[in-house]
Amino acid sequence: MKLYPVFIIDDDVFYQKMISYRLQKLGYQNIICFSSGQKAINHYYDETCIVFLDYDLGDMEGIQVLKNIKYRYPDTYVIMISSRESIKMAVSLIKEGAYDYIIKNDQSDKRIAEVLHEIQLDSQQHKVGSY
Repeated sequence: MKLYPVFIIDDDVFYQKMISYRLQKLGYQNIICFSSGQKAINHYYDETCIVFLDYDLGDMEGIQVLKNIKYRYPDTYVIMISSRESIKMAVSLIKEGAYDYIIKNDQSDKRIAEVLHEIQLDSQQHKVGSY
């Protein structure tokens, strides 16, 4: 059971629920969903270790939220999610500090599990904590 907070920031409630369901199946219990970037920024706190962040939010672009989180909490793993299949955008987001970029499609569920496994291995190597 993983009790530290995981944020899902996406204005698509269906996709929030899909990610939340997948996280619960993987043992994550403290999942907090936001439908706007500003609400997430206002509620963000140091113990949040993993963030799933949509690029296209209703109130702001995900890159703005990414920059804010990485500036204040550089050790946070931010996984960008988007329906846009743009390598240029993905590279840009990785350069800004995103850990990975997941395209919203029928492979998203599998990619979420893979990325979380990578984060677990990465955190063990860097002794950041147990994810």
